[in-house]
Amino acid sequence: MFSMEFKDWYEIVGKPLETALRITVKRMRKIFRMPLWVPTKINREYKKAIQRLDKVI
Repeated sequence: MFSMEFKDWYEIVGKPLETALRITVKRMRKIFRMPLWVPTKINREYKKAIQRLDKVI
C-alpha cells in the first residue's frame, strides 16, 4: 500500500473514504434517517463506498 502512487491511493482509498464520511455526516444531521436497506441513490452510493473500502483491508 505504501509503494502506491498518490493518485492510485486516492482512487482506491481516498475517494471511497470521502464518500462514506460525507454521507455519514449527512445522515447524522438528519432527523429522519432512511434505513440503509432502502435502495435510495445515497444508500447505494454509501454501500458501494464501504464495499470498496472493505476490499482494501
